[in-house]
Amino acid sequence: MKCKQKAGQVLGNQTEPMCKDCLRLSLLSKFKTGLNHQGAVGGSDKVLVAFSGGPGSRLALQFLCELQSKLQDEAESCKDRNSAVFDVGVAFVDESGAQGIPLTDAQKTLDEIASVVAEVRPTPLPLHLTSLESLFENEVLELQASSKLHEDDNSGKDNKDKSRQRLIELLSRVEDQTGKEDLVEHMRMDALQRVAKHYGYTRVVLGLCTTRVAARVLAATAKGEGFALPAGIQYVDARWPVPVLLPLRDCVSKELSVLCHLTNLKTVFLKKMTAMGNSRASINSLTHSFISLINEENPSREYTIMRTAAKLIPFGFNKLAQDDSMLHFNGRPRNPHARRNLGRIEPCEIEVLCPICSAPLAKSDFSSLQPKVSVSDSFTRMSLEEAFEPSTSGIDSELLPSKIFRDVCCPSCQYQIIPDQSKDSVLELLPLMVQQRAAASLLRKEGWMREYIGDCLLESDE
Repeated sequence: MKCKQKAGQVLGNQTEPMCKDCLRLSLLSKFKTGLNHQGAVGGSDKVLVAFSGGPGSRLALQFLCELQSKLQDEAESCKDRNSAVFDVGVAFVDESGAQGIPLTDAQKTLDEIASVVAEVRPTPLPLHLTSLESLFENEVLELQASSKLHEDDNSGKDNKDKSRQRLIELLSRVEDQTGKEDLVEHMRMDALQRVAKHYGYTRVVLGLCTTRVAARVLAATAKGEGFALPAGIQYVDARWPVPVLLPLRDCVSKELSVLCHLTNLKTVFLKKMTAMGNSRASINSLTHSFISLINEENPSREYTIMRTAAKLIPFGFNKLAQDDSMLHFNGRPRNPHARRNLGRIEPCEIEVLCPICSAPLAKSDFSSLQPKVSVSDSFTRMSLEEAFEPSTSGIDSELLPSKIFRDVCCPSCQYQIIPDQSKDSVLELLPLMVQQRAAASLLRKEGWMREYIGDCLLESDE
């Protein structure tokens, strides 16, 4: 027994008999460790919890609200009443459009999510409901404005219907099931980032746990994403406009589910893309089934996989900027010599990211890319620089030819999502922001290549 006071109800940390309170304390301690890593959350932050309805995101939201409440009580009781306490909000991304679920059923799911979030604390939490098809809505509006089809009173519903149709058509053109699931996951992150930026959040918290990290490691290895593997499994991922945190990375899904059951925390089961086919339909579903199978014989294997992968050298963006990492989540000054689990981080340099999945690219992936921009008179460097700004010329404006776009993507996306034979049909339906990121990626590649061959370049006065 851990606390020596109550009977054990579950095996925590693989072998320790724990009561409900000890299990909760164990998971909360791991959660705090994740938040304290690099002082990831400070008193002035606004934290957005990506809520999926499952045990991971449910407990992440519960723990954050409890920590926030405790800090508020401490701030009120101490002499300094001006000490800042972080804010918490919730975002839910509706994926029913990708699964072909009718709008009426999708609305029932949204209502259920809202009811669960309302039970977290007496004071209502800000809840932001969005969807995958929302990534296309601005482009649909631009198209309607150019054709003067926006005067109908039902334009709002029509916009959503057209956006959903475009999402369905896009996914139907991705023939590989693994690529289809990956594209949905990448679009989900884009939707979360869009909400976070719009409402001024400074951190996004995901409920990703050890079990899912282990499955992700195996899937990424099988898909040829070995170089980018360390990027998405660290406590901190700051390659996004709003940094992403994984405070539950050291918690296994079974313990999270058991704690929700023992403490009567309501969760929502939502069918994901990986559950719509059989266990061999995709690499993702196959690795999830494999992790479940090996855990029946040895529950420690998911820990082993995750901790082995975590020893890989992280990237420069797996570290917060110095001015953002000097506070604990409770607002107290952090001792810069007391950092733990930081590991060795590569020197910050120009990181070239895949425009679809934002995976960092190895230099070998783009060192052989030729300056193909010059082959088209209509496609100039000015077109690339304008890609950083919001489009004002409609969705038909050319940003990147399809061949160049495919060349700036990672090998996994090239093979799974936009194979050469169908790249044109897929690219014409991708959200405009993906095209803009591709142009930005090409400029970064140009910057890296200029730096690489800098000794061979002539200056303007030479």
